[in-house]
Amino acid sequence: MHAPTHAERRLARALIALSAVFTLVSTQALFALAGLHESHHIVDGSWLRQLQYGSLFAAAAWLAWRRRDEAWAALLRVNPFLLGVLALGLASALWSAAPDITVKRIALVVGLVLIGTAAGPPLVDARQLLRTVLATLTVLAALSAAVAVAAPSVGTDLALGGAWRGILWHKNMLGSICAFCTVLWLWAMLDDRAHPGRCLAGLLFSVFVLVMARSSTALLVAAAGSAIYLLLRRRYWADRHVLPAAALLCFVAALVGLHFFYVYANRLPTWDELAGPVTALFNKSTDLTGRSELWDLVLLSVAHRPWLGVGYGAFWLGAGGPSQYIADALHWMPLTAHNGYLDILNELGAAGLALMAGMLVWHLAQLARLMRVDRQTAAVHLGLLALMAINNFSESELLKDVLFQNIFFIYSSTAVSATLHLHRRRAAPAPAPMGLRGYA
Repeated sequence: MHAPTHAERRLARALIALSAVFTLVSTQALFALAGLHESHHIVDGSWLRQLQYGSLFAAAAWLAWRRRDEAWAALLRVNPFLLGVLALGLASALWSAAPDITVKRIALVVGLVLIGTAAGPPLVDARQLLRTVLATLTVLAALSAAVAVAAPSVGTDLALGGAWRGILWHKNMLGSICAFCTVLWLWAMLDDRAHPGRCLAGLLFSVFVLVMARSSTALLVAAAGSAIYLLLRRRYWADRHVLPAAALLCFVAALVGLHFFYVYANRLPTWDELAGPVTALFNKSTDLTGRSELWDLVLLSVAHRPWLGVGYGAFWLGAGGPSQYIADALHWMPLTAHNGYLDILNELGAAGLALMAGMLVWHLAQLARLMRVDRQTAAVHLGLLALMAINNFSESELLKDVLFQNIFFIYSSTAVSATLHLHRRRAAPAPAPMGLRGYA
């Protein structure tokens, strides 16, 4: 096992950065800036994207072969529930309405796992992963802001009040990466020993672009992720009891509130009464701007195959596909259910949703172990995990092949697990010399 070379480290960081760039940057926006036109078919995808990710996977395979001992050790420690989702997804090709699409989309996720294991520790650890992602997303946010100002016909969405989207596919995508940048610049300013003035400027710029993207979901998850990071980054008195005590306190407060409401109104509160004050802060209705109607329609599909689903990636296939009845009812064609958990339930059934829950809990447990080794890094990964888990209630990103939040989750999970393995290996006592073992 040779020491990592500078070229290997640069390649590992490039794989991480380019995989984010390729999924976030809109080829249609780039072609429009050049006065050209490019189409992206919902089923066949784009030849350019196939070339992009095929190149990344080939480079990752080469890097994994060069460092095969470390890559194999990292692969053995990949989140087992993530591997379970991949196995179920591949098996779902047997009953999928579009088995070729199912196999292609599972292959994309397998490729991301390959990048995560090949480009993980010792080439890029959990802290370096954050720096690479922060630099990449900040550049994309800056370019998007420039395009939104200089070419508003390309960089803004006029149908949504001029919301900024820049060179990304959608305003919510720009809001999502700025939410990540907000948490990461906060981490860099407080714990990564970077230049404080530069970090503050990056933080303020991220918040500004986040506001201009007009994504209320991104604002909510940025606030939640930042709050969780700030809560967890410091060690408190009776530290191991703080989170259980806080959870118990919130639970008791909720029960007391429900009790007084019941005594006063002689009934339990409705969902509108509970969620209304919160959603009103973000100019949303309690059904998240009409999503409940879409969810009810998706649940009709779930009822047909509740245990194993309709097949991974085999539902939202555009006109004439399995989701056509939803387009007929809504008079527009959604691309997802706008709820990642519901999409997994529909595509992989209750079995897939259970595996997804196990995947999140496993990663949470790994981050809890990392807290004992590197508290600050674990805290920001936990904040970003909360951001992704909350965002997945209104957007479908986790376990959605090469969407950014799924990419980051896979890289975070593989990096954290491999970092913990390296720490245990370094902390293990060296074996005694042969001649002294009898006296140990």
